Amino acid sequence: MSPRAPRRLLTSPPDALPAARLQVTADPDHDPARVRHRQRIMGHGDFRLILLALIAEAPRHGYELIQSISEAFHGHYSPSPGSIYPLLAQWEQSGHTCIDPNSRGRKRYEITPLGSRLLQDESEAVSAAFERLRHSARQTLKQALPEDIRKAMHALKHALMMHGSDWAAEEIADSAAAIHQAAQAIAGRSRHA
Repeated sequence: MSPRAPRRLLTSPPDALPAARLQVTADPDHDPARVRHRQRIMGHGDFRLILLALIAEAPRHGYELIQSISEAFHGHYSPSPGSIYPLLAQWEQSGHTCIDPNSRGRKRYEITPLGSRLLQDESEAVSAAFERLRHSARQTLKQALPEDIRKAMHALKHALMMHGSDWAAEEIADSAAAIHQAAQAIAGRSRHA
């Protein structure tokens, strides 16, 4: 029996690594308890890649990784320590990360050359994982909006789509101005709340 080829942990190539990829906008004062999760937040294997990519960006403690992901969801989702720490241990055991020898108390993980090579080889998979994370964060934030707001957003999108492609210049200007005015009024209220 021939020896088995080493199994690839991921699938394919980051063009730019992480923190900026986690940015999603929403009302940071919204009550996270109102969000109901009916679907998986991240795809299978995405969490592993995202953790490794965040560690490659800068050495981090497990708690810092939890906070980074939670910030992407503006507090509407936060991974549990029980989902983070086993993955960190796996990355360390596989040699993709190591513990910073200067870290005191809590373990601070840093990327190894093996981990960096893996991220380079799997940059497409890393990019796709962050894209799915951003999409999931946007969906979670939309679901956290009050129902009346979601209905109003749907009605606006529906009206725009039903109008079709035959827009007069004046209609474009008036519609755009009304939408911008509404956005500014909402943004102004959230800043003063």
